[in-house]
Amino acid sequence: MRTPVFAIAFLGLTTFAIAAEDPFAVLTEHLEAGRCEKATPGADAWFVGDLQIAEDGTFKGAERMLLVPNKHWAAQNVEACEIRWNVTGRLTAPGKCAACEMSMAVVAKADLDASTCPEELLTGRVSQHNGAKVGGEASDFTQQYDVDVDNEGRASVRFAKSGREIGKGLYLGGRLSWVSGHQCKFW
Repeated sequence: MRTPVFAIAFLGLTTFAIAAEDPFAVLTEHLEAGRCEKATPGADAWFVGDLQIAEDGTFKGAERMLLVPNKHWAAQNVEACEIRWNVTGRLTAPGKCAACEMSMAVVAKADLDASTCPEELLTGRVSQHNGAKVGGEASDFTQQYDVDVDNEGRASVRFAKSGREIGKGLYLGGRLSWVSGHQCKFW
């Protein structure tokens, strides 16, 4: 059974209706979990971003990985949680998407204090089975995103090097909010 957890129903909204709501809330209120049931601990996962862009081309905000445990991970007393990164950066020259309205050079620092997932997922642990390090999802990273925005403020966020779409969202009033498609994570 799929459980509604966190909306990607924004595609049918008008700009006026979107402006009256918090864009971030509109994007995440109807995400469905329950698609990652296997005989191993794991979770339904989405990446979400919420960035405020200043007039000088700098930006700051957060990226988060939202995780909803499957039955096997929940059996370890794990509840829905998130990994958070504080993001800063500057608008830059476009990558593969020359027609995109903006490109962003992103610097993301893991925020362990604001993250709510178990510590071993954040910082990693040594596997009892093979001695390999598992987990450690909360690593700092740098990345470049290209962002294509339509006339109504709907945005497509892409990796600048590959052109692969990361997620869809909204760009309104200097604020870019987006959510990725669903993923399954196992560990």
